[in-house]
Order: sequence, then structure tokens, then C-alpha cells
Amino acid sequence: MYDIWQFLAGLGLFLYGITSIESALRKLGGRRFVQALRDHTNNTVESILSGTVFTALLQSSSLVSLMVLALVGSQYIPMYNALGIIMGANLGTTFTGWIIAIFGFKLDVEQLSLPIIAIGALGIAFIQNNPRMKSVFLILFGFGLLIFGLGFMKSGMETILTLVDLTKYEHYGIVHFFVIGIIVTAIVQSSSAVMAITLSALSLQSISITQAAATVIGADLGTTITVVLGSLSGVSAKKQVAFFHVFYNLIVDLISLLFLPLLLLLIVEVIGVTDPLFTLVLFHNLFNAFGIILFIPFLPKISLYIQNKFVSKEESVTKFIQHADEKVPSLAIDAVDKEIERMFVQAVKYNMQILQVSAQEQNSILKDYSDYVQVIMTKNERYELLKKQETEILKFILSLKQAELSVEERNDLLLWTASMRNLVHSARSIKSIRHDLASIIRIEDSNSFKNRERLIGNSKKLYRKIVKLSSMEVKDVTPEELMALEYENESTHDQLVAYIYKHYSSEISTPLNVVREIYSSNKALINAMKEYKLDIDKLMAFEELPLLVR
Repeated sequence: MYDIWQFLAGLGLFLYGITSIESALRKLGGRRFVQALRDHTNNTVESILSGTVFTALLQSSSLVSLMVLALVGSQYIPMYNALGIIMGANLGTTFTGWIIAIFGFKLDVEQLSLPIIAIGALGIAFIQNNPRMKSVFLILFGFGLLIFGLGFMKSGMETILTLVDLTKYEHYGIVHFFVIGIIVTAIVQSSSAVMAITLSALSLQSISITQAAATVIGADLGTTITVVLGSLSGVSAKKQVAFFHVFYNLIVDLISLLFLPLLLLLIVEVIGVTDPLFTLVLFHNLFNAFGIILFIPFLPKISLYIQNKFVSKEESVTKFIQHADEKVPSLAIDAVDKEIERMFVQAVKYNMQILQVSAQEQNSILKDYSDYVQVIMTKNERYELLKKQETEILKFILSLKQAELSVEERNDLLLWTASMRNLVHSARSIKSIRHDLASIIRIEDSNSFKNRERLIGNSKKLYRKIVKLSSMEVKDVTPEELMALEYENESTHDQLVAYIYKHYSSEISTPLNVVREIYSSNKALINAMKEYKLDIDKLMAFEELPLLVR
């Protein structure tokens, strides 16, 4: 019984080691990994190489797949390049086998792992104020646990195999071991763990190299179950990636199973690798590499097919967060950023509709965002859209806050939440005067605003500036810029109030209310921009700047 627990403890330590390495790498360079992945996917070959390298570094094809999904959903990369990354990720996972074969079976596990665990654990315990160094020690600690777990797995399996006679399973064909690989991988949720188990059994000569190879092929297909389960309730892009993942692995694995004897013959007789452990790992490399070569010519057509085949029939009020995943915080935050940019555009569009700005001027102000506002909506529909956008984004932010975020990222989300509130407030203020505004504009007596521009001219200038600043490409917004907008809004409000008192001889409450709500709406827009573009320090500096005219 002890031997079974020893084996399971080793498996647990191995899986925890992989998880620790993945978590530390995500903290150490998550955003940099994402940015590098975006910058190195200009064509199919580059995408495949990027998928291979990043998966080998991160030791997690699932994490790379999540990054790919978010990048496609955010329209950073086209689908066919995303599929190239997925294929490369399949090849990248095979390098874990070399780490296991070399460090777990060819070196003294105890002498190697204990110093690494000691250094990593002590570093984590004593270095609390340096997150980057703490992540480095966590990587060491995870790697040490991975190797130490392998030792436990080998020892446990060695004793178990003395009690269990596997010779009666020798007549089982490769299909049986292929299915076993699928099932075991689906249970432990790690093809690396299945590779470690298979290498342990192979090193003890309890299974043949052919049976081991069939098991590894099954494990390759078994990894897709996680992706399928994660896509069942997902949006169309997630289903598209999951479909390709399953389709690609299924075709490549079935072909590999069919040509398994020939591939092993190539490795042993032609390449000259005789060590069974290295033969298995190289086999894993080769059949994934052959799969990439097979699929490259058909990738554009496959990409087009799955994009047309899996199309969501339900329209969502958000565009980017539905493709993001909280497990990749850097991309999830970028998705929120882009959604708020869309909210600024929708808020400005709604305000211009209520203020009856001409269609030509609206198009001029929103010329860079025509795809955001091309759907024709009534004023009420656009107002409801704005509120629904806020609700969906807020739900996503609350979910995102459960992830491991830096202090800076949490502060950004807090400010962006306030920014959305101000955008809705801006629209609500304009909405409240839509009837009064229409009556003022229609009046043609001596108390009317004969020059329409006197009332809404400054608002149009503000809208143009706000739309320009809301772009994610605009990074350096200064407190002084926003203070100038606030000063202009205050000044225009005072001038309009003075005009009303001078030129209106009778009822002035309605025009005063209109001017006050336009001022309040514009102020809310400026506040939203402050909270969207300024960090905590700049926001505090803004509050300290004097407003010359109130």
C-alpha cells in the first residue's frame, strides 16, 4: 500500500512542480510573453516557431492556448496565425520529455533535486519584498519538486511492478495503449505527467518501446479534452480554436499510430538512437514535427472553414472581454481597456444624437471608430447599450480581481470602474434634457438661442478631444491637458449662464437647467477620462492643480 502512495505522492509533487513553474513564469514575464507573442506572429512559419519556443519556455501548452484565444478575440492576430501557434505549442510540449528523460532518469535524482529545492524554498521564505526574485526562486523550487517527484514515481512504480505481473498484457495491441494514454491524460490533465509515467514503465522494461510510443500518442490526443471542456460554454472563437486543436491532434495522432513502426525504425536504424528513453522522447518530437509539415499547406483553407463554420448567432454588447480569460491577466486587462475605449465612443455618439449634432459632424468626430457605431440605433437603444456594456464589463472585472494581479493592475481596474460610472452619468445628464433641449431649439422668439453653436459648440470640441484621447494608442495624457478641458467647460458654462440672464426676460429655469446638465455631462466625460488615462499618482497631482476660473 505504501508503494501506491509513494507513486501518487510523486505524481502530485511532479504536477505541483509544473504548476509552480508556470505560475512563476506568468508573474515574472506574463505581459512580456504576451507582447512577444504578438510581435512574432507575422506569418505562419513565425507563428509556429513562436508557439514552439514559448510553450517550451512556459512548460504549458494550455497557457499558450489561452493567450492565443485572447489575442484572436482582441483582433491582434488573424486566425490562421493563431492556428500556427497552436501547432507550434504541440511541438513545444515535447521538449518537456527531454527534461524528464535527462534529469529524472540519467542523473542522481536525490543529489540533484534536494539542493535545488533547498535553495528555492529558502529564497521564497527570506525574500518577500522582491517579487521578481521570489518568482525566480519559485521556478527553482518547482523544478526541484518536479525532479524529486519523478524519483518517488520511479521508486513506487518499481515496487508496484514487482507485485503486478504485466506479462499477461504483452499481447495487447498498440490501440489499447493508445486508448490508455487518452484516458490517463484526461484524468491527470497533464501529458507531461503521462510522459513521466510512461518513461518510468519503459525504464523498468515493463512495457515495450512500441507500447510506450502508442501511449504517448494517446496522451497527445488526451490533452485536447481540457480544451473541449473549456469551450463548451465559450464564444465562437473559443470553439474555433478547440475544434482545430481536436481536429489537428486527431489527424496527426492517427497517422502517427499508423506509421508508428516506421517512425521507430527511422529513429533506431537511420538516426541511430538506441537508448529506449531517448527513442521515445525523439519519437514524440518527430511525429509532432511531421504533423506541422503536413498541415502548413492547408492552414489558410482550414482557417477560413472554421471561421465560417462556427459563428455565434447571439450578439453580445461587448466585443473583447468575451474572448479573454482571467487566467491570462495581462490580456484580460487589455480586453477591458479596449471595451472602455468603445464605451467612450458610444457615450459621445449618444450625447451627439441627443444634442442633434449633424450627421456629417458626427462622422467627422468618430471617423476612426466607424465600425463601433455603424449599427443604426435609436437614442434609447444606444443608452441601454451603454448601460449593458457597463454591467458586462463590471462583471468581468469582478471575476478578474480573483486572479493574481499586481497593485498597479488592481488600481487600474478600480479607476476604470469609476470611469465607466462617469460615462453612464454623462449620458444620463444629457438624456434628462432631451425634451427641454428640443423645445429651446425650436423656439424662434427673442429669448431663443439664435446661434445654435453658442449652446453646443464647446461640447462638440470637447467630444472631438475626448475621442482622440480615449484611443489606446494615446499613452501619455497629462493632468494639464485634462485641466485645460475642465477650465474650458467651466468657462463656457459661466458664459452661457451670463447670456441667459442678459437676454432672457421671462422663463429662464428651462434654459438654465439645459446649460447646467450639459456642463454636468461634459464634466463627467472629463472625469471619466481622468480615471481612464491617469494612474493614481497623476490623478492625485491633478487634484492639486488649481482651477483658475470656477
